[in-house]
Amino acid sequence: MNRDAISRVMAMETLFDRLSGANPYTVTTTPSLREEYRQLLQYFENGQWMRDFLLEEKGLFPHDLKRGILSEDAVYDLICRVEEAAKYNKGDHIMNYLPYVNIKQGTKSVARFSQGNTLPLIQRPFGFASFAPQTNESRGNWYYHPEDRSFEGFRLTHQPSPWIGEHGAIVMLPQMGTPYVEYGKNWSSFRPADAVLTPGYAKYHLLRSFCDFELAPTEYGACVKVRFEKDYDRFLSILPVFDAVNEYRFEPETNRLYAKTDSNTMKTYDDGKLAAYFVFQFAPGTIDTEKTLVESAERGTKEPGLAISGKHTGIHLALRDKEVTFTMATSFISHDQALQNLFHDATFESFDALVAENNVIWNEYLSRVEIQADEDRMKAFYSAMYRAFLYPHKAYEPGSEGPIHYSPAADKVLPGVRYTDNGFWDTYRTVYPFYSI
Repeated sequence: MNRDAISRVMAMETLFDRLSGANPYTVTTTPSLREEYRQLLQYFENGQWMRDFLLEEKGLFPHDLKRGILSEDAVYDLICRVEEAAKYNKGDHIMNYLPYVNIKQGTKSVARFSQGNTLPLIQRPFGFASFAPQTNESRGNWYYHPEDRSFEGFRLTHQPSPWIGEHGAIVMLPQMGTPYVEYGKNWSSFRPADAVLTPGYAKYHLLRSFCDFELAPTEYGACVKVRFEKDYDRFLSILPVFDAVNEYRFEPETNRLYAKTDSNTMKTYDDGKLAAYFVFQFAPGTIDTEKTLVESAERGTKEPGLAISGKHTGIHLALRDKEVTFTMATSFISHDQALQNLFHDATFESFDALVAENNVIWNEYLSRVEIQADEDRMKAFYSAMYRAFLYPHKAYEPGSEGPIHYSPAADKVLPGVRYTDNGFWDTYRTVYPFYSI
């Protein structure tokens, strides 16, 4: 090798020494970053980089082997990202933008007077699944208001705007004592000072049920934690939205609840083409199947059971323990696909690790634009920037041979990616030019 080649090898060895000393296995790094780190380190340690380098020196790259050699810049970029995540984990000085984000900004709206017509969405940037607190279902698409003192559950929502409508929605609500499907009977009060709403984490303390209810979103669903204070009859209720026809089936062998809804207030597709499928995964022994109830508000029945379908129906899963953590995922394709989406998201070690991971992901997006301003302007800017990264929503799902998506127009599953939903007016002149920067 000539002198330049030797210098390049030595420079790369120095970089990989630094890379191997970095620690990507912190709660603040994302699974994709950890996997990228592992693959790159293995690529160098097994000698593949040196073999590729020697081939390149002989003129075999890129034409003969159809690819180019890994550059020093690529390694350095990964080192910077890993070390930045490690700094964040150690609490070193690094900008945390989340305190400036108020996800309730623009939510103080009603049908007759808008102050933003937004929802406080808890989700990943451009995520497939979004969640919002439901405070009054009787208001239709304006089901959340920041001045309400009632809580009716966390709703999985696909609503880009109240004027456009909602579809594929379902509600989760813990209840104590006698559970109900009707929101007029099951709602709980809460103290606003105790509620936490951030882009990647939400928590309410329900005064009626004496429990904490926490949620952290994943790409296709969420990890949810419920902690009751009292040793009394405890339920996790999965509830309908609007006049939807819902289906529920709990499978004791797998500790899974399968659900389906055709909830839809949109005008575009009102023929059942926007169905949504759900899978809820519980740890063994979590659900007491003998005490689990199914209810039909329309028929006026509430009885022991593990399956039910119809309008205004819900299932009340009896919980054996006072503290329960479970995961869930949704799909526009099928229950089997929802289960695959659940497995796709299962990369976190614990609920707290998922919350920390969500914070890192959101900080990475929010840090792309830095401004120097006073406190009020910082809050206004980064709250708006958070909302810019909500839409459009990812509408494709992981398939065995790449991304797939359900097309309501074609009414079939197609290969490739698809995005949907805009939560803004005049996106052509606002967010899309912003995304191009």
